Amino acid sequence: MQTSRRRSALLGLPLALLSACGRADPGDVPPITARPDAAPTTGEHASEREGSTVPSPAATPGRPAGEIPEASRAPRDPSPRPSDPNADHPNAVGPNADVPKTDDPNASKSKPTASEPSAPKEPAAPPVPPAPVKPPRAPIAPGVQEAIDSARAKIAEGLASEAISDLRAAEEKLGTSADLRIAQGRAFLALAELGLARSEDGFLVKGLVADAHMRWKQATAIDADVPGGAVLRARILRFEENPAGAKEVLERRLREFPDDGEAHAILGEMATAVRNWEQADVHWTRAAALDPSDGRARLQATIAKQWLRVPSDQIEAGYVAAAALLPDDAEPVRLLAAIYPKEREKKLAALQKVIDGNPKAVWAYLWTAHVVRTEGTPDTKRAKEVLDAAVKVAPKHPAVHYNLGLLADQAGATTDAVREFTACVENSAEGDCREASDALDRLLNDPAAGSGKDVPLSVRVRAYDAAVAKNPGDGRYGNNAGLWYRDVGRDYEQSLRYYLASVNASPNEQDYVNDCALIYLFHLTDRKELSLPMFDRVLALVDDDGQEPGRGYWDTLENLCKYWFEKGDWAKVVAFAKKRADPTAKAYGNPYPSLRAAQYGNAAQKKLDDAKKGGK
Repeated sequence: MQTSRRRSALLGLPLALLSACGRADPGDVPPITARPDAAPTTGEHASEREGSTVPSPAATPGRPAGEIPEASRAPRDPSPRPSDPNADHPNAVGPNADVPKTDDPNASKSKPTASEPSAPKEPAAPPVPPAPVKPPRAPIAPGVQEAIDSARAKIAEGLASEAISDLRAAEEKLGTSADLRIAQGRAFLALAELGLARSEDGFLVKGLVADAHMRWKQATAIDADVPGGAVLRARILRFEENPAGAKEVLERRLREFPDDGEAHAILGEMATAVRNWEQADVHWTRAAALDPSDGRARLQATIAKQWLRVPSDQIEAGYVAAAALLPDDAEPVRLLAAIYPKEREKKLAALQKVIDGNPKAVWAYLWTAHVVRTEGTPDTKRAKEVLDAAVKVAPKHPAVHYNLGLLADQAGATTDAVREFTACVENSAEGDCREASDALDRLLNDPAAGSGKDVPLSVRVRAYDAAVAKNPGDGRYGNNAGLWYRDVGRDYEQSLRYYLASVNASPNEQDYVNDCALIYLFHLTDRKELSLPMFDRVLALVDDDGQEPGRGYWDTLENLCKYWFEKGDWAKVVAFAKKRADPTAKAYGNPYPSLRAAQYGNAAQKKLDDAKKGGK
């Protein structure tokens, strides 16, 4: 789905190419093999899947196993076949079909004999009147297409609600039309898909689908052949888990309008889903022919052809064209590189073809840099040159900065590495930059890495701020930043700022809540009382919520000893010291005794004892 494209764009790529969190390792291979004589990697042909009618190449009668039928070597006839096997087709065969004609003059012909009278001739059937020619569709009213294009762009960005509002406003201004109603139906269905992806209320999702269906009915009542109507209806049926109904709607549409590229694309999508590669090839190839700028159709057509074991030079050409048409999409470049897994120079030559076809194809630069850096004899100088060129093409692309960060880190240029990883994080989506954030955390805080002692403070602050902002559900980045400012930077206000961010991100982490409270207790003593609610929160996580006691819990007990000792509440000090003296206390699996808590407890007990003696 379009709504999931952003998320899936980075899947299956080498770790060094990812803009954020590496979700695949460098050994990942494409789901299909590129060799013309190789079978699909799963060992499964389309005919082996339930409901498929495509024969396996190895099972074709009259051919040795493994030989590729001629029909599989070239693009299929993209014209749709009649669904009725006895339809008016020159090669139709069936109980009511004519025998195929032959031009052979020696072919036997049935003739009446003398002993067999000729059958009387039946009267000729009246001629079938031609189907009425539909008048050309009236052009779309000025402003309508602009409103529809704007709505589609917003839907692609996940802003379906805004698209609906804009389309309603356009309808109020321009009047009701079938095109606007179809566009509204698409927007409602996109909103339903978003709701389903977010596991929102099922009744709400069904209501949105019903809204989409109503707009389809309204549009087709105005114009039964409205462009996009069949596609919207088919998508609704697919959403309702009725693929057979969706296929029927689309095939009916193509019988009347064989050049409906969107209908071909949906059928290609459906064929791909069930691994019917021949049908996927037919429909995706036709969709790409109808719209040569449709890189997605070209990509999917090439994937289908590769499953059909078309020669690798054709596969390469298909992926090169798709990559040039989709410069911001990693998938065609990944599949192109996988054609030559052990042939470095061929791989680099193919990637260069993409760049030559579209100098803005940033993923081709990234793969080129990755190959020259990691395959064969590493050439880090050339990799740097390629990535510098990529920066000029896409100055804010997170993966470009991530790879530059890797090169700088490898060269020991810590400050440059921090700058590049920071740029990666800043230009990534929230929660989509784990690898770069971890790299910053290591470079700035790990003593084994030098804790970034030479990194300028302004560069450090920017890095910490980026990691905290783009990982709102992970408090460790703020916690480590707070720790550095507490123990190294000695800036307790800054330390508090990051500690508070860590608690906001992870409010149920004992360590983070305790560490934040500690700043008030030990360093910002004019606000010492603000530590108490946080200490109470840590106790509640264990005593009430049932968490296993960890370092934060045991430290909180010790810190409460200090807090109440300074307040002069000796009984509370003794109580907390007794709990802290638990001999089973462990932190991260190691024994965690506290001599300081015992000292507080002994001193408080003496105060209580002295008070009793004085009272006597």
